Amino acid sequence: MARYLGSLGVLIVVMAASSAFGADRESSPITKTGVYCVNQKRGLTVFADKLLPNGDLAVGFSDWYPNGHHIGFFGTAVRKGNHWEYTSDMDARDPADHCKAYIRSRPDGTPFIAGDALAKCQASGDVGTEIRSIGFHPSAYEGPVTNELADSETFFNAGKCGR
Repeated sequence: MARYLGSLGVLIVVMAASSAFGADRESSPITKTGVYCVNQKRGLTVFADKLLPNGDLAVGFSDWYPNGHHIGFFGTAVRKGNHWEYTSDMDARDPADHCKAYIRSRPDGTPFIAGDALAKCQASGDVGTEIRSIGFHPSAYEGPVTNELADSETFFNAGKCGR
């Protein structure tokens, strides 16, 4: 019975992720691409995105936990209907290293990021970290992307958000 309930729990999580990203409806793309920063009790989170000509997104995500642990990703998120998916290390031997994050547009055009419950990105962060869900308020907008998405080192050392 416990084994069955565990499978049911995974099914519910996957269904919730699909629901959160509106798998049944189309939404408008992120209309306010740029650099976003949230610095609060949960830590410092920086996100940058730039729409590419083919509809995909160049993205960088950096999340610092209050205890000093970090997780982040950098690359291209592929357009999948009403959202984008960033993936890396999906062929890694350890499933904990598989990485998938979903990016969608909130009604105000700002980004919302959520990690996948089955692809926690452990290779992209410190022990015990995972991509946390975060929606950016318009006041978190720092400005347009300049050179932040040129390469991963530039992104992670961009100096935005009072770092």
